[in-house]
Amino acid sequence: MGEFAKNRKGETVKIGTCEMMYYIRHDQIKTVEYDFSFDCYFRLQIESENKVEAGYFDYPQKGILIYNAEKFFTHEQVDTLKPGIDQINNGHGILINLPCYHNLKLPDIKGLNIHFNGKSPVFELKYIFYKHSENKLYFAIECKCCGTMFICDADEARQFTVEFERNDDLKKMVEYVEEYNSKQ
Repeated sequence: MGEFAKNRKGETVKIGTCEMMYYIRHDQIKTVEYDFSFDCYFRLQIESENKVEAGYFDYPQKGILIYNAEKFFTHEQVDTLKPGIDQINNGHGILINLPCYHNLKLPDIKGLNIHFNGKSPVFELKYIFYKHSENKLYFAIECKCCGTMFICDADEARQFTVEFERNDDLKKMVEYVEEYNSKQ
């Protein structure tokens, strides 16, 4: 279901779908008439999109790839992790659903030999998460393989290793979240 709001020009613009606010950043909520009194995910505050008004962003949103995400999981957490589902298509009609452990460990399936053929980062900083009951902001990271989301705080996000050209975006978002949360 689409979420629509009125902007300052009086136009009705789409800002998201259900709790996913794909077309508005949290720092733009005062530029529209809309009741954000529920938990929702906001578009990341990417420097290159600073001049885009709420409701006019391109879809899909670009995330920020995290290169050291595995360091935020303990061995105990990995061992008890509820897996997502990674669907593999061979291009000829065969689909295989594998448990996805987000490149933190391999699925152990009797009768199958599963190996890593190199590893690439699968976690992406994807949204700023607004938790209405606390009136606080967090970060949402997503597994690119299965779509499972994890919530983390600004202290964890500050430790992310990202592409060099995305460091400033990450730093500014962490500062924004910390400043917002300190006022609450």
